[in-house]
Amino acid sequence: MEYLLGRVKVRGRQQVERMDEGLNVERGSVETTRADYGSSLVAAGAVNVLIGIWIMVSPFVIDYGGSGLDLNPVVSGAVLAALGLIRVTGSYTSHVVSGLSALVGIWIIISGAALADTVIGAWNLGVFGAVAVVLPFIAEAAIAEAPRRSRS
Repeated sequence: MEYLLGRVKVRGRQQVERMDEGLNVERGSVETTRADYGSSLVAAGAVNVLIGIWIMVSPFVIDYGGSGLDLNPVVSGAVLAALGLIRVTGSYTSHVVSGLSALVGIWIIISGAALADTVIGAWNLGVFGAVAVVLPFIAEAAIAEAPRRSRS
C-alpha cells in the first residue's frame, strides 16, 4: 500500500522516501517525518514564549524613558507569550495563531519606534518584534511541509 504525504511517498507502514525533483533524498520512518514537523513548530512557539517573557520584563530592566510605555510591552509580551504557549501545547496547524503572532510582532516594532524615548528601548522592541514577526512565517513553512495523506 502506498500513500503520498506531500512530497513524501510512504510504502507500507514504516518505509518513507522523500521525493525532491524526482530524486530519492532520504529514507526514514513516518514517525521521524512527523517528529521533525512537530519539533519545528514547537521550537518556533517556544522562542515566541521566551521573547514574550523578555518583552514583558524589559521595562523593568531597560530604561524606556518617561513616556508611559511601561504597560505596552507588558501587555504585548503577555499576548505574544500566550500565543507561543498555544503553539507549544498543540495548536500546530493554526493559521490564526501565526497571523496574530505576526500582528503582535508588528505592533511591538511600531510601538517601540513611536513610544520609546530611549534608543536602547526602541532597539530592544524593534529587534525582538522583528524576530516575533519572522517566527510565524517559519511555523507556516513547517505547516506547509507537513506530511499529509492524499488520495492517489
